[in-house]
Amino acid sequence: TATSLNGPSMVAIDASGNVWVTNSDNKTINEFSSLGAVKFTSPTGSGGLNQPFGIAVDASGNIWVSNVGGTGNGSISEFSSTGSAKSPSGGYTGGGLFNPWGLAIDGSGHVWVANLGGSSFSEFSSTGSAMSGSSGFTGGGLNDPLGIAVDHNGHIWAVNTGNGTATSMSEYTP
Repeated sequence: TATSLNGPSMVAIDASGNVWVTNSDNKTINEFSSLGAVKFTSPTGSGGLNQPFGIAVDASGNIWVSNVGGTGNGSISEFSSTGSAKSPSGGYTGGGLFNPWGLAIDGSGHVWVANLGGSSFSEFSSTGSAMSGSSGFTGGGLNDPLGIAVDHNGHIWAVNTGNGTATSMSEYTP
C-alpha cells in the first residue's frame, strides 16, 4: 500500500520487476519495487497525465499511459524508465484518439490504443507520432473497445464493451 495511491486503475511490470500503477484521481503514476517499496511518484499532470488509465512498458523500458480525461479527445503520455516525462505537457494526441483506455505495445515498438468512445484503435510510433488517420482504425466488429493486446503474430485484439449482450473480441491485422 502507499499513501500516494489515489484511484489506482491499471498495472504493468517492467523488465526489472518494478511495478507501475496509474492513479486516475490524482493524475499521477507510481513505481514500486518488486518488494512493494515506493520508488517514484510522478508530479501531478506531468507529461500530459490527466486521469491516466491504461499502462504498458515498451522493450526500451519506457512507460506509456492512456489519459481518458482532459480536454479534447484524450491523449497518451510517455515516461522514461526513471519516470521522466518524455511526452509534451499535453501528451501525444491525434490519430483518432477518442476516450482512450487500454493500450499495448507491438514488436516494432508501436503503441496501440483502444478508443472506448470512438469504437476504434489508434496507432502511434515509438516516438509518439500518430500513425493512424484522424478517425483511427475502425470496423471489424469494434464496438467501444476497452482492453487491447498484441499477439506474437502482431495481430491486435480488443475486448468490446458496447455490443449490448456480451463481451467479444475483435482482431485487426496491420
